[in-house]
Amino acid sequence: MPKVGPPRCDDVALPGCSPSSSRPASRLRHALYPASWRQAIVPPLLAVIWACGSDADARDSSAQASSIRDSAGIAIVESRLPSWESGTEWRVGQLLVSIGEATGELEYELFRVLDATRLSDGTVAVANMSTSEIRLFDAAGRFLRSLGRVGGGPGEFQAEGLRRVDHVQGDSLFAWDLLAQRMSVFAPDGEFVRSTRLRNTNRMYFFDGLFADRSMLMRLNRPDTSSRFVEGYTRNTVRFLRFGGQGDSLGRLGEFPGSEEYWRRWGERGMVGDDAPFGKVTSARAGPDRAYVATGDSYEVWVFSTTAELEMSIRKEHPPVPVSADVARGWDEERAARLKGHEPGWDYSSLLDDMVLPDVLPAYGSIQVDASSNLWVEEYDEAGERGPEWSVFDPRGVWLGCVRIPAGLEVFEIGNDYILGREVDDAEVEYVRVYELVKP
Repeated sequence: MPKVGPPRCDDVALPGCSPSSSRPASRLRHALYPASWRQAIVPPLLAVIWACGSDADARDSSAQASSIRDSAGIAIVESRLPSWESGTEWRVGQLLVSIGEATGELEYELFRVLDATRLSDGTVAVANMSTSEIRLFDAAGRFLRSLGRVGGGPGEFQAEGLRRVDHVQGDSLFAWDLLAQRMSVFAPDGEFVRSTRLRNTNRMYFFDGLFADRSMLMRLNRPDTSSRFVEGYTRNTVRFLRFGGQGDSLGRLGEFPGSEEYWRRWGERGMVGDDAPFGKVTSARAGPDRAYVATGDSYEVWVFSTTAELEMSIRKEHPPVPVSADVARGWDEERAARLKGHEPGWDYSSLLDDMVLPDVLPAYGSIQVDASSNLWVEEYDEAGERGPEWSVFDPRGVWLGCVRIPAGLEVFEIGNDYILGREVDDAEVEYVRVYELVKP
C-alpha cells in the first residue's frame, strides 16, 4: 500500500503501516474510456458516513471526552464523547438565501452546479458547469452578472470544464477549469485579472482548495502511469501536491490509497468503471495553513502543514457498523433507479451485478474545513445513505459534537455563521442555498 513520506508506524496509522489501535448515497459514476485515459476520468467522488452515535445528554461525566498526546512531534487527538455542553451545541438556523427556479429567467435556472462560494458582502458565486460560467447573486439572491463563457480565451472556460470556485481574504475569485488545467482569477467586482496553468506537467490535476497564501492543493490520480490497470475492486494511488499562484510546484504532500472503485474491461481496449458501493473514499481539503487528508480506512483524518510535515492525527471512537439488510435494500432501490437513465451502448447492469456489498460501512466519507479551521466530517445514517449529521472537530482536533444539516444538502462551504450548498428537488431542479449557522 502506498506510503506517506517516511511512515511512523509506532503510533500514527499511516497508509503502509499497521494501525496502532456526490448527495444521496453513492450516485455512482459510469464512464467508458480507453484504459490509457484512466488517470484523467475521476470526477468528484461521493460519500457518506455513520451517525454520530453519542449524545451530549448521554455523556458519562466520569469519562474523558478527548485525549491529546504527542508522538514524535505529532499530536494524536482521540475523542470518544462530544465536548459541547448541553445548550452550547451549534445548529443550523433559518434559510437565508435560495437561488434557483424551475422556470423563469434563465439566469436563475441552474444545471450541473458543482461548487459555490460566498464573499464577505454576502455575494454568492455559483459555478454553473453546464453553461461554463460563474453566476454572481447578491446577498438577497438577486442575479448580478455572469463571469466567463465557453472558450479558450482569458476568463473563459472549456465546455463543462468549470469544476470549482473559491475565494480568499480580499474576495478575489479563483475558478478551476479541469479540462483546460487552468486557474482563472477575478477581482471582487468580477473583472478578469489573470489565468495560470500548472507548470512542467502534462497530467490532469484536480483542485482541492486554496491556502491563505493563495497556493493551491491539487490532486493527481494514478500518478504512476506505468502501473498495470487492475480489473475488479481496486484503490489506485492518489498524490496530493501544492502549487504556487504562478503554477509552480511547491512539493508533494504525499501519496495515499485512492477511493475504492470497481473496473472491468469493455471490448478490446476499453474499460468501464464505477465507484464501489459503500467504498472507502479518499479526499482532501485546504485550510488557511494546513491540509486535511482522509482515506476512510478508520475514523482518522491526517493534518499536514503546507510544507508537508505531518502535524496531527484526528481520531474518533467508531466501532465497525455492519451493512444491514435495510442498507442492502436501499442499494437495490438505488441500483434500479440508476439503470433507468444510463447511457446506451454498453451493459451497465452487468457491471452493477458484479459488485458485492462490503461487510461493514466505511468509517466516514466527505470532509470540509470551515472558515475558523474546524474540521467537519460527514456521517452515515442508518440506511447507509448520506446522513444529515456532521461531526465537528476544533483546530486542536477535539470532537466538539454534531451538527444536523438539512437533509439532501450537498455542502460546498462552511463559514463562521453560514452553511452553503446545493439541493435538488423531486423534479431535479437545482438550488443553491445559504443557511444560518447558529453558535450559542
